[in-house]
Amino acid sequence: MPKVQDKKNAKPVEEHLSEEEYEEEVEEDEEVEEVEEEEDEAGAAEDSKRKRLTPLELFDELIQRFNNIERAEAKFNEKQKEFDQVQKEFNTTYRKNMRELSNYIKRFDKHYRAQEGKKKARKTGNAGKGGFNKPVSVPEKLRDFIGMIPDEETGKYELKTRPEVTKLLNAKFVELGLVEERVEDNKKTNIIKLNSSAQKALGVAKKDSEILKKDIQKFIAKFYHEAKTESAT
Repeated sequence: MPKVQDKKNAKPVEEHLSEEEYEEEVEEDEEVEEVEEEEDEAGAAEDSKRKRLTPLELFDELIQRFNNIERAEAKFNEKQKEFDQVQKEFNTTYRKNMRELSNYIKRFDKHYRAQEGKKKARKTGNAGKGGFNKPVSVPEKLRDFIGMIPDEETGKYELKTRPEVTKLLNAKFVELGLVEERVEDNKKTNIIKLNSSAQKALGVAKKDSEILKKDIQKFIAKFYHEAKTESAT
C-alpha cells in the first residue's frame, strides 16, 4: 500500500491554489474534524449515561414525572377554587352596591327636585306673601257673578287662588260682551264696561263701571278687602 502523505507537509495538488490557500483549507478541515469529535464524545457520554439506568430506575423516573404533573395540577385546582371564591364575593358585593347606588340616586334626584321646586316658589313668592297664590275663599259677590257652585256633600265652595278668580272673571266679562277695545295715546287697550246688570250684581257704582283691563287686580282686591272687613266685624 502506498504511503499517505501528511496533510501539513503535503504540497498543493491543484495548480490554481497557492501554498498559503492550501494551508488555510487544511486548517479549516482540521477545526471541523475537532468539533465533530467533541460532539461525538458528548453524544457517546449521554448514551452511556442513559444506558446505565436499569428498568426499575427508568420506571421510577416515569413515576416521578407523573407525580410532578399531579402536584402541579392539584396546585392549579386549588388556585382555581380560590379565584372562584374571590370572583363570587366580588360579584355579590358588586350587585349589592349597584342596587344601593341606584336607590341613592333616585332618593337624591327626588330631594334635588324638591329643593329646586322650593327655589322656584321663592322666586315667585312676592305675590304669594300676600296670599295671591294661596287658595282662599272667594268673596260672595265674585262667587255669584262667575257662577261658582257649592259642593253637594259639604255645601262649601271650592277655595281658589287670585289668578284662578281673575281668569274666571275675565272669561265672564267676555261671555257677557263687556270687553271693548279702545285706542288711547296711539295704543290699543281693553276696557271692561259693566252694564247695569253687572253693576248691580257686583255692587259697583255707575261711576266705577269702566275698568281698564290692566287694573283688573285692583278691582278684584276691593272685594277681598270688603270680605275681610266684614269677617272682622
